[in-house]
Amino acid sequence: MEQVNQTQVTEKLDNIDIKALSIRQLAILVFIVSLGAKFFTLPILMMKMGGRVAWVALLALLVIDILVIAAFSVASRKSPDKTAFSIIEETLGRIGSRIIFIAIFVLLAFRAIMLFGDIAQFFSRNIFDGLPNWILLLPVVILCISFGSKSLRSLGRTSEILIFFIVPAIIVVFLLLLKTSNWVRLLPLVGEGSTVDIWHMLTKLPLFFFDVIALFVALGKINRKAGEKEKVSSRGDKVSSASIKQKRFGFVPIISVAIASTIIFVLFLGVFSSYMDVKTVINPQEIGSLTHTAISRFSFGRFDIIALVVMMAGVLLTLGVVFYSLTNTASYIIKSSKKTPIALVLAAAVYLFVVLMNPIVLNEFILKYGIYFAGILGGGFIVILIICSVISNKKISKEVAIDGEQNQEVG
Repeated sequence: MEQVNQTQVTEKLDNIDIKALSIRQLAILVFIVSLGAKFFTLPILMMKMGGRVAWVALLALLVIDILVIAAFSVASRKSPDKTAFSIIEETLGRIGSRIIFIAIFVLLAFRAIMLFGDIAQFFSRNIFDGLPNWILLLPVVILCISFGSKSLRSLGRTSEILIFFIVPAIIVVFLLLLKTSNWVRLLPLVGEGSTVDIWHMLTKLPLFFFDVIALFVALGKINRKAGEKEKVSSRGDKVSSASIKQKRFGFVPIISVAIASTIIFVLFLGVFSSYMDVKTVINPQEIGSLTHTAISRFSFGRFDIIALVVMMAGVLLTLGVVFYSLTNTASYIIKSSKKTPIALVLAAAVYLFVVLMNPIVLNEFILKYGIYFAGILGGGFIVILIICSVISNKKISKEVAIDGEQNQEVG
């Protein structure tokens, strides 16, 4: 009975988003999620940890982000029309797959908590000064329940709308940075940004660069291009007329994350070259202080806050993807297809954790142990997913070959 129920849950998770996300929506989602909360949490923190040449560590971390996307693309191309849940379960079985996704659940939960904290900190310092977090985060809880209980199509459609606001906001912020930037400050001078500092950042900050894991755990099946015909295989299944290797989405995610990484790199360079040498007194995660020490403050006032609020919509969408993935993972683990109650419980738990937890203690914990969460849980999951997808692909190829031989014998 348990096996039947587990199979039904897995099949429902596989089929819940059939033709729910187009290639265009996927590209936009990857772009926004790759940007995510990086611009709001990392620039000042990296400057405090490594000085102005923190861009060296940033470049390395962005390359890792691109490699993560590439790994997921390889896994998807090896096992088209399958989700991460089914790929791993077919290879490792129900118990093994549950263990893997419990680890992913922990990783996603920490990322959701971090995003909750980033949202609360930005709005409490820049928009609703003095408003308690327990009030400020209530609308975010409602959004998370909605994100978790709906399909990925809703997030895809939302991304198509937000992209027309986020891109202009990015341009505005860059222009404000450009006015006060001094690119000479970025040169790796002796005494600042040493190898020790760079390695220190590489071991402390990787958890900020694994949001794409949430997207690919949440990812269902992708719409084929319009007009693409189908044919019936020898096994009786409908397959695309394109070759198996060309199904799914190819290099679209890699291109999207490469563009997003380039934008992040340029924005960070602007921040690193704009700030005066007062980084020791700046809140390490307060990008809203962008114009506090820049000449543009006196020229434009707080016009940058408008652009930053629009960019914060991308953080909310990233939280939506993380929470949708968190809900689906919990549904798989506990063998339940009722997503709304699960989303409600998870949203309430994250909310209480963020409200009751000391943010300083939480930040210190993440910086101290984030490398283990990102490296062991995130990196391990990627490796296991690729191995399982290769094994699954070989099984399918073997079955197709056997079916072909049987058809020839019958003929």
